[in-house]
Amino acid sequence: MEPNAYDIKAKIGVIFQDVAVFEELNVYENIDYFCGLYIKNKVKRKRYIEEAIELVRIGRI
Repeated sequence: MEPNAYDIKAKIGVIFQDVAVFEELNVYENIDYFCGLYIKNKVKRKRYIEEAIELVRIGRI
């Protein structure tokens, strides 16, 4: 599968067995990285990330 095969990736779900985060990245950057595997559009991805951060209330720390 090509890295830019977003149409195929949209149909695939992934559940990691271990916590998969990069310690050198902040919360936003980690979410952006993994979201970027499925969503190419940066504007749409930014909106989703901000909504997710607000939903779990980690933006008010």
